[in-house]
Amino acid sequence: MILLLSDRAHQGRRPFWDRLGTPLTDDRPMLYTAKCFWPGVTEEELRAAVARASGEFRGALYLPGDELVLCLFESASAAAVKQASSGAGLPCERVIETVWIGSGPRGGNERC
Repeated sequence: MILLLSDRAHQGRRPFWDRLGTPLTDDRPMLYTAKCFWPGVTEEELRAAVARASGEFRGALYLPGDELVLCLFESASAAAVKQASSGAGLPCERVIETVWIGSGPRGGNERC
């Protein structure tokens, strides 16, 4: 799935690159998804791992039919998410930058 955002979505936000295309550093927390392929995991095992997760952990989607857990973290870096998920015992195979779009009264304009 590809999410396309108009330039308006970035108004008032810090750009990712300067005028010369050099990436800018930004220490603000960002939302990440830790993709965990976890064959045979039970809900109880997942709940135990979630209880061990750090303060960066924001929640998880458990897809038992696909043996997949998608864990949401708010962190300054993907490396910190990988470390936090490993520390909790989550078999994270990939960390993905994530944009949350809520379905609130403003027509889906809410962002986390």
